Amino acid sequence: MNPAVFLDRDGTLVRDDGYVHAIEDLEVLPHVAQGLTALKRAGFLLIVVTNQSGVARGLYREEDVERFHAELNVRLGPAAEIDAFYFCPFHPDAVLPEYRQTSPLRKPDIGMFHEACRDFTIAAPRSYMVGDRLSDAEFGSRAGLYPILLGEDFPHLAAAADFIIARSARPIGA
Repeated sequence: MNPAVFLDRDGTLVRDDGYVHAIEDLEVLPHVAQGLTALKRAGFLLIVVTNQSGVARGLYREEDVERFHAELNVRLGPAAEIDAFYFCPFHPDAVLPEYRQTSPLRKPDIGMFHEACRDFTIAAPRSYMVGDRLSDAEFGSRAGLYPILLGEDFPHLAAAADFIIARSARPIGA
């Protein structure tokens, strides 16, 4: 069973200017590569779970999201590479009818967590969810992960990574 860190994308790993999808707009936030590298070295799988309603709104396509994720991994480099990306292109108010639905993939629902569990052997009690919104924390709680919200206590991903690594080094129940 592998411990994992589930990560929101926009506002957690990359600058969030709203519906970010173009490679020329991809800006990795400070301390992200450092935090991801530390987590990988500590033995965590790195899994991105992101709502991408811009697809449902007709602003960009699923292929654009996949290209964006591939470029993000190139910029992070092998030491900080994300192991898997999962995204929800659906939204109940979608402009495009094929994406207009209430989906269990959309955070805070945990459909993307279930997809990751089908693809990887994940030890949920030893895993975490890091994000910048309450829906990320709710996703983590619903999935049985330890939720961490970036903000005052954890101003950036490297601070959250330090906490996760230190907490994981303690015996369970300590």
